Amino acid sequence: MDRFFTGSSEHSGAQSNFSVAAGTIIKTTQGVTVNLQDMDLRMDGTLNQAAGEGTFKFSGSQNNNLSGNNAAAFDILEIAKTGSAKILLQQNSGIVSSVNFTSGLIDLGNFHLLLQPERHVAFSIFEFGIKQF
Repeated sequence: MDRFFTGSSEHSGAQSNFSVAAGTIIKTTQGVTVNLQDMDLRMDGTLNQAAGEGTFKFSGSQNNNLSGNNAAAFDILEIAKTGSAKILLQQNSGIVSSVNFTSGLIDLGNFHLLLQPERHVAFSIFEFGIKQF
């Protein structure tokens, strides 16, 4: 039996985690925005958004991880980190519509952020970037 959105949020010290357990399906509709402010996202369940279904926004002033055993497929991934904060990719992820940078970085590490054909990356200000080491 599939469960819908039974993820958990954990707070340990200054770092918070939003964990989606194996067997859990996250389904968004009507362009909803899920704002993860200074939170890691661990995807062991399923996030497979289609175009127009919504935005996952990483905001705040701390570095955060995108990790887990399952690759997420984001409709829109928005990066809105302040200062030198960034998202650290620790798994491959897919983008259905766009990656929107307000501010901050994505550190790819040895992973891939895969854009579907004819999709784009949007930059709102001059402090942005995708970094791979």
